[in-house]
Amino acid sequence: MRNQDRRQKTKEIAAELSDVVMNEFGRQEGTLKTARAYAPMARQKAWQQLGVAPRSIDREIVEIMHRTHMGVGSDYKNLTRQAIRCSLSDGWGGSLIATELSDILFGSPKPIRFGANLGVLEKDQVNIIVHGHEPTLSDIVVMVSQEPELVKMAEQKGAKGINIAGICCTLMKY
Repeated sequence: MRNQDRRQKTKEIAAELSDVVMNEFGRQEGTLKTARAYAPMARQKAWQQLGVAPRSIDREIVEIMHRTHMGVGSDYKNLTRQAIRCSLSDGWGGSLIATELSDILFGSPKPIRFGANLGVLEKDQVNIIVHGHEPTLSDIVVMVSQEPELVKMAEQKGAKGINIAGICCTLMKY
């Protein structure tokens, strides 16, 4: 298969995948396909019995906001049930989809040895600590930190370079 054909096929697959992902986000009927595909059957049955099976990511968030912000819900049992449904849709929908797409784009994470706690800070460097769930941002920060202009600025201020480290869900030391 020629490179151009491969690129076209990749674009077609990406378009199909984006349609599936967007449909999971705004699904109006049934439950999340991702929850049905990944959650153990016993767990899915428990969700059904408790009335908390996640329907779609957006729908559950809009519903809990409607019940709380607009003040249309006052029964603690219904509010709790909706909060659980919203949490499940975020975890088994949004976070799961983001993890899968991140693995496709960047590869599955592999264990690495790295420093931890305050040991990641370097006395003689500009320390930048990246925090968050967005791996693309961390990659960009690392790339930008290597630009000669920024390294030169750090050196002009007395540092030997730029040290990038992560906190919380961005565990890295570069």
